[in-house]
Amino acid sequence: MGTLALQHQAPKIYSLISSLARMMRYNMNTNETLVPLKQEIDHIKSYLELQMQRFEDELDVTFQVTEQTLTIQIPKMILQPLVENYFKHGFDPREKKGKLLIAGTITDDHQLTLVVEDNGRGIDPEQLIILQKQLSLHPDNIGEASESIGLINVKLRLQLYFQGASMKLEPCYPSGVRVTLVIPIAQQISS
Repeated sequence: MGTLALQHQAPKIYSLISSLARMMRYNMNTNETLVPLKQEIDHIKSYLELQMQRFEDELDVTFQVTEQTLTIQIPKMILQPLVENYFKHGFDPREKKGKLLIAGTITDDHQLTLVVEDNGRGIDPEQLIILQKQLSLHPDNIGEASESIGLINVKLRLQLYFQGASMKLEPCYPSGVRVTLVIPIAQQISS
C-alpha cells in the first residue's frame, strides 16, 4: 500500500500508512510487557499523526518529556489509552482548538511522573467522584461492569508491575482533565 501511495504521488497517504503500520507492530508484539518510555512515546506519536490528519489545525500537541526518563521501563500501552480517552470523551474541535500535553519527569525522590493533560470537555463532577472512587478500590472490588475500563486497566497494570505506583485523575481549569501516573523507579535507577 505504501509503494502504491508513492507511485500515485501521495506521500501523505504513505506517511499515514507508515504510522498505522508502526502502531500495529507495537500492539501485536506480545513479547514485551515492559518497554522504555521512548517506545511508548513513539507509539503515541504514531497514533497522534493519524489524529492530526483528521483534525489538522484544530489540535496542538506538546511533549515535555525529559531525556533521562526515556530509558525507564514502563508497562506497554500505559499512556496510549489516556491519550485516546481525550478523543473519545473530551475533544470537540467545534468548541475550541484542542490542546494535549504529554509530560514525563523524574522527581527528587526517584519517581517517574507521567502526565496526560487536555483542555477538553472535562468530566462531570459527579462522574469524576465515581471514577476516583473506582480507581481507589482494591482490584478485587472494582467489578467488571465499570464503564471506565481503559482507566482501570491502566491502574491495574501499573500496580501489577510497580508496588507503590499511583494514578490520579483530576479536573483542569477552566476545562479538561489531567491524569498523573507516579511510578517508583529507584530500583531501575540503581541497576
